[in-house]
Amino acid sequence: MPPVFDAEQCKVGYPERARLNKEEGDITLSVLVTAEGKVADVKIEKRTGFRELDKAAVMTAARCQFVPASKDGRAVESWTTVHYSWKL
Repeated sequence: MPPVFDAEQCKVGYPERARLNKEEGDITLSVLVTAEGKVADVKIEKRTGFRELDKAAVMTAARCQFVPASKDGRAVESWTTVHYSWKL
């Protein structure tokens, strides 16, 4: 079973500069989740094209708490994909 997180607890605040510039886009992140449910690494797989939006998504994902992946009933370290969509 892959890692999962509560999207409500991992909401990203829209960066003020990006909001003022009317920047929008989608980002896809690869997140390495430890067996304890903490984020060990975040990599951008698909960028929004806007630095502020990408930075905010990475920072938020890094602070999320996950339910770790499990294999044979034990928690294990695993990569998962997280998507954020920026729309005004």
